[in-house]
Amino acid sequence: MEDQTSFDLSGAIQKWRRDLAQSAAFHRADLDELEAHLRDAIPALQAAGLSSEEAFVVASRRIGTRHTLESEFGKINSGHSVRNRPWLAGLLQIVTPGLGNLYTGRPVRALILHVAVLFIGLFLALALLWLPGPLNLLIPVAAAIVVAVFVVLDGVQCARARPHFPLARYKRWYVYILAVLIVAATEPFLVGNYVIQALPTPTPSMEPTILVGDHVVADKTAYAFSDPQRGDLVIYRTPEFPQRIFVKRIVAH
Repeated sequence: MEDQTSFDLSGAIQKWRRDLAQSAAFHRADLDELEAHLRDAIPALQAAGLSSEEAFVVASRRIGTRHTLESEFGKINSGHSVRNRPWLAGLLQIVTPGLGNLYTGRPVRALILHVAVLFIGLFLALALLWLPGPLNLLIPVAAAIVVAVFVVLDGVQCARARPHFPLARYKRWYVYILAVLIVAATEPFLVGNYVIQALPTPTPSMEPTILVGDHVVADKTAYAFSDPQRGDLVIYRTPEFPQRIFVKRIVAH
């Protein structure tokens, strides 16, 4: 049987990587990815009965020769890819959560993060109504700062993890502007119609508790899981005056 200890597998992998690194077609992230594929393939080949040297040769040939890899990566990195800038990814996250992830080539992550931040924002907005003062201000503000920092750092980290990304069809400045406009147009409508809404007080019937011109925040989910209780302030419209807003206190069941 062949003496497998005479072959330095780790040294062969490093030599293979150094050989690829001599080409300008490969970036560091590309080399890391190729090496990871090589290291993942070798144990499976060894388990099939190949020696370390044989497994290395077969795995490296499956990945491709240097000439073939240069040709493929050259197409990607010359005119077909852009460099992800961490500062820009963080700035886009501030404009709209998830936009920085979209910029770095992670549309699914962008969608998940945006929806998560939206629900967290709604929960914090409702906390303003549920929590007693001054906790109803301190806790939401502190949580909002933590979420904002996390969102920005996530965008920066995504850009650093993938410094180069193939130029996808959506990776255009006008696509980002369109995404921001869609979010700005749809989310306030959905939130205002189904979750919370700020409304003015048109009549003096609730003075001095609520003055004319004051704005109140209505929690539209308040009675989704419970019945109205005595003492609650309710906001409603009537069939007779569908355009008029009434603010009253429940005094009896």
